Amino acid sequence: MTKDLVKTETSEISPEVKEFHKKNAEAGSGNISAQLPQLKVTEANSKNEGLDGQHLPEGSFYYAPTQADFKTVEVSILTISRGFWAMNNQEKPEPKFNQLVGGMMLESLEPFVMFMGGTRLQNLWDFGKEIKPFTKSKDNPFAMLGFRVMLSLKKIETNYGKNHIINFDLIRDKKGQIQVLNDAELLNMLRGGVDKNEELFESFINQKEVDRTTGQPIAETLAKTAREVFTPNPPTPVDDGEPR
Repeated sequence: MTKDLVKTETSEISPEVKEFHKKNAEAGSGNISAQLPQLKVTEANSKNEGLDGQHLPEGSFYYAPTQADFKTVEVSILTISRGFWAMNNQEKPEPKFNQLVGGMMLESLEPFVMFMGGTRLQNLWDFGKEIKPFTKSKDNPFAMLGFRVMLSLKKIETNYGKNHIINFDLIRDKKGQIQVLNDAELLNMLRGGVDKNEELFESFINQKEVDRTTGQPIAETLAKTAREVFTPNPPTPVDDGEPR
């Protein structure tokens, strides 16, 4: 490699190298300040603004990347993360149990991520129980991502005041039959998002997960343990009378 090709001035970088960096500028850096495409729920204390710049009232879904809001939204659920403890946003932060849900809004084909915790977890778990006989069927199995799911909101009373929980309703026809996606090309596209979601979720969890008792980040604890295990203790000097 010649000296002029490692200088930082743009004019002295070879055209081939400039073209390489143009094509690969974001390679490997996807998790640096990455913004998750969050699908949020507006509450009374939410500060989200709609497309018109006006404050959104409580009781709506809010898609952060586009600032669009919905009362209901039809989705495909691609990924449900493992459960993990992370610090909440209260004035005095405490560990809170969470799960992440990743999916695709079927009308716009836009991906989304939802953070689930507290009273919102039960409906997610009930949804998992409802589809389990289909995903685990030996004779005629259906993948979770193939179900058409309608998300809606219900206002309830909680320990922190009134809040909204998310309903996960399988869409059915007039005869009560569960409706599934019947487009192989769409299903394959959705399947491609599952692995990406799982990788993204695990990376996020590894950064945020804390010990449920102490609130200490798990990653820091593991790193400290690894250093203690793999850093050998120096041998104890032995005084044998010989000069050193």
